[in-house]
Amino acid sequence: MSDVTFLCAYELARMIGDRNISATEVLEAYLAAITKHNPNLNAIIATLNENQARLRAQEADEALSRRRGPLHGVAITVKDYFETAGLRTTCSYKPLANYIPKTDATAVARLKAAGAIILAKMNMPKQAVGFQTDSPLLGRANNLWNLECTPGGSSGGGAAAVAAGLSPLDLGSDGGGSIRIRLAAPGPIARSGDNREWEVPSTIQENLPQRSLQEMRFAWTDNFGGVPVTTETREVLKKVALRLEELRCHLEQCNPSDFDFSEAWETFGEICGAQVVAHESALGKLQYKLLGLIGRSQNQSAFLRGISRGFGLNLRQYLDALERRDRFACSLEQFLCQYDGWVGPVTPGPAFTHRQVSSPLGFP
Repeated sequence: MSDVTFLCAYELARMIGDRNISATEVLEAYLAAITKHNPNLNAIIATLNENQARLRAQEADEALSRRRGPLHGVAITVKDYFETAGLRTTCSYKPLANYIPKTDATAVARLKAAGAIILAKMNMPKQAVGFQTDSPLLGRANNLWNLECTPGGSSGGGAAAVAAGLSPLDLGSDGGGSIRIRLAAPGPIARSGDNREWEVPSTIQENLPQRSLQEMRFAWTDNFGGVPVTTETREVLKKVALRLEELRCHLEQCNPSDFDFSEAWETFGEICGAQVVAHESALGKLQYKLLGLIGRSQNQSAFLRGISRGFGLNLRQYLDALERRDRFACSLEQFLCQYDGWVGPVTPGPAFTHRQVSSPLGFP
């Protein structure tokens, strides 16, 4: 039964639909794994929806003969950033410590409509700001491979849970890489959504033809514009590239031509900086602007330089930054249209040890 907890969500859904295993059995396997491993990881916070999840699993088993969604009976977890009706949602923020929403966030509602069962809420840094998951409200989440290291942030709780077999699928959120760092919760990117949350893309199910690896084209790189990558990471990427060649895939080592990584980082920083101060008081905005002026006088990376500039952007300048971001996105889209996959490092190196945060933006 323990192997069940490391199956993919779609495999679990298929097995439940084929009656090879029940939704209740799947749920109990995850509950046992949580009991065993979560005390060390602290990935799943006090909001464990155990009783309701058992009820939903029983209902899913009884409803197999009727129409079901693609995640029918599959227990999943949700970052504590998303509202869950009747289930505590704190955003790792002390004023929301006992907040119980009346409605689900759009993404949560869609997962429920697809048949998923919400098992638990996941640990995260305060208000989803930070590269590690060290919550003043929920405590610190740990990396399962080394408890002295971070699982990342801000979706670190979900990343640790999925990696440890406590959840087959976690709904995370991504401001600058927290989903992609550990590949815990990949999701579609599109242009529009429903009338409740325009930022959530609509879902389109498309049956794609099966293709052999020999028909596929891959690009690969170990260089994203001077971002330092460890020697070990480079060696692993070379091994992946060699294996793809052995499988007779079409393979090229390349990046998008004329793509200015430094300018992309700076643009991203400007947008982040502007959004950080957007809801500040007049005094708070002034303090951030002064911080930005001081920061620009120092030798900074492109990203931090952009953040410093972003603190003082007016609306026109902010819209210009968004337009530059769209141009970068279009450039990447044109590049990716030539390939079936782009292989590259997801982080410069392995997880770092837990450490104190000295920045309001959560930098360790």
